[in-house]
Amino acid sequence: MSIVDIFRGKVVDVSSESYTIEITGDAEKVQAIIDLFRPMGIKEIARTGCAALTRGSKMKTGKDKNGSAVREK
Repeated sequence: MSIVDIFRGKVVDVSSESYTIEITGDAEKVQAIIDLFRPMGIKEIARTGCAALTRGSKMKTGKDKNGSAVREK
């Protein structure tokens, strides 16, 4: 079992020089896997923070008062 499996992560890309790994979870979980991989060498980290996606297809789209696109349920 690999570190990625233990953290229920996903290998999303592999090259001869690197792996791209997706990890989701709370900040402590993400930091724990970063700490485990750091001695092996980390080339880049991208952390999105909290993100939410709406489920379902009953969405209205429009524009706010500034002209930016918005979606409402």
